[in-house]
Amino acid sequence: MGGGRTRWWWRLYACLALLVVGAVLYAQGVDRVDAIGKVVGVVAALLGLPPLLLAAFGLQRGAAQPAEQGPGELADRLAVAVRRQWEAEAEVRRLSDPYPLPVAWTAADPALTEEWSLIRSAGQEAPGGPVNDPGRWADGPEGLSGSGSDIEQVFLDRVPTRRLVLLGEPGAGKTMVLVRLLLALLDPAHRADGGPVPFLFSLASFDPAAQDLRSWMVHELTREHPALGGPAQGLVTPPGGSRRTLAHELLDHRLLLPLFDGLDELPAPVRPVVLDAINQTLDPKQALVLSCRTAEYGQALGPDGEASAGPLNGAAGIVLEPLDAGTAIAYLSRDAGGGRSTGAERWARVADALADRTSPVARALSTPLGLFMARTIYNPRPGERPAGRAHPDELVDAGFPTRADVESHLFGAFVRAAYRPHPSHARSAGARDRPRSTWPSSPTTSTAPSPAPPIWPGGSCRPAFPATARSSSWRSGPPSSHGRSWAVRPR
Repeated sequence: MGGGRTRWWWRLYACLALLVVGAVLYAQGVDRVDAIGKVVGVVAALLGLPPLLLAAFGLQRGAAQPAEQGPGELADRLAVAVRRQWEAEAEVRRLSDPYPLPVAWTAADPALTEEWSLIRSAGQEAPGGPVNDPGRWADGPEGLSGSGSDIEQVFLDRVPTRRLVLLGEPGAGKTMVLVRLLLALLDPAHRADGGPVPFLFSLASFDPAAQDLRSWMVHELTREHPALGGPAQGLVTPPGGSRRTLAHELLDHRLLLPLFDGLDELPAPVRPVVLDAINQTLDPKQALVLSCRTAEYGQALGPDGEASAGPLNGAAGIVLEPLDAGTAIAYLSRDAGGGRSTGAERWARVADALADRTSPVARALSTPLGLFMARTIYNPRPGERPAGRAHPDELVDAGFPTRADVESHLFGAFVRAAYRPHPSHARSAGARDRPRSTWPSSPTTSTAPSPAPPIWPGGSCRPAFPATARSSSWRSGPPSSHGRSWAVRPR
């Protein structure tokens, strides 16, 4: 539009210039006005011809030129952005340092999921055929058990519908497992070019009374990646309808794989409504994962004899298991230096206390949340002297009567420990705060440094773990677009 307007102004300018030239010639004694007119006309035609040819060529080239970016290419760009975002987040939260915590799971209570025969039937009768190889399907719910990196195999191969409900107690590591699954699904071994992009949606910001599920998903996509709010190629907005965007295009082509995190963060009366919205809105062949606390998910399905939304259509379920004592101590000791290091030996008395799995300390340290807080409080950072840190023996010596008392102590000590000065902060802070992305980003009103670089044009890397302390595995959902914020609780 701007280029065409520029060409027309240029032609007008040229014609006016020639008229001035003609006037000058006439003033100089050229008295044949008709001759002057012919000269001016010929020259103007000659000057106007190139712009006309260029314009015609441009229109033909534009008509023959394919769309700037197809849905598959758009998905590939988003996949790169999402992977960078979550790799940076996993690094900041040390999800693989010193190594990925091996969380195990078993099949969920059959009362919380579809019958396995219905899940198999849904997989076999899916439009266009099964989404995965039926020869690799689990024979029954018991075949879903696993740990650690098995999660991608369970989701991709063992569940016939690729629909999974991830359950667990508070702090069991549900969000951590979702992040690991997301990164695994973005690996080229699992995602083909132009394939669906896993995207983590925090249900804490969803208010079904104000937005339908699809509109909320579009809002979340464009909030994290503003470029997706641009107009989609070839999508016509119906009269009175909302503007069609690139985010709509991704949803229309089923190029998003939603990972819905934190159904339990919504108020109890809202949970069944959200389950029903997912069942009603998303295509039965749409792969997805939903996480929730076990008890809250059962309540969302409704007590016996009461109407409810029912379980998630076609979804299998797994429940995360508590960590055993050996896993917990091995992790804490290795994080402290491992082997016979001074830091590792500090955990000797706690190791003895964990032998009694019913003790308050053992129960508090049976979750990833408990271990992440304990290591932050008691393990020295590189360059720190162990003598300057609190000693884990206080967990034994304090004689906490209940698990809740131990957890309350850990929560209180965690904030102080997490924000203590880092020995290498002066050397590394500047390097960490500098953006590493070469993608353009829009100015922001915030002057606070971001822990990760912008990952989409005009966007920023929103902390996946909210600032209150997702580093402590608290789940504080971002405020909804309607100014509502749900509960703040450990995940």
